Amino acid sequence: MSVAVINFKMKTIDRKVKTAFYLGEAGLDEAYAVIVIEIKNAIENGTDTMDTSYNVWLASQDPNDPDPPTPPLNEWFQQGYKEYIQNNLTSTILNYDYSVLDLDINSASSTVTFNQPINFQATENKYVFELKSSFTHQDITKSIKSQYKIAVPDYSSDLIKKEKILPLIEYTYTDME
Repeated sequence: MSVAVINFKMKTIDRKVKTAFYLGEAGLDEAYAVIVIEIKNAIENGTDTMDTSYNVWLASQDPNDPDPPTPPLNEWFQQGYKEYIQNNLTSTILNYDYSVLDLDINSASSTVTFNQPINFQATENKYVFELKSSFTHQDITKSIKSQYKIAVPDYSSDLIKKEKILPLIEYTYTDME
């Protein structure tokens, strides 16, 4: 009979560990959705920066110039994109209200923090950072981390479409315990 009790306890603990793990992973899934929205906002900011810079540039050009210079549209776009990511992504991820997934299981939500801060890697033209999500279910805490790489895109009118946003993000999950 003691073997049956031990087996039951082990299955119960295993179920709690899996629940904590998957609910912790759900925090990273929500963070991914936040990142996608912020990339869309960064693209809009890059486009606005480019439009404003272009109008200023255009006003300064000689209308009679037979060979006018080409405006650096991509440079202006990337400047606005990077500025938005640097000024907004960290606070948006940390201040997001991560949801309670199932009140019947647990009334808590995942805790998402930065395991590595956002760092711009100029050689790859990408932002790299790592998030950690933790969840405690019935005294069992599981943590999972994910590394993200967000590319700085070149300007293109297709960027506004969501299908073009998702390839800008690379990520991998790793169990921490």
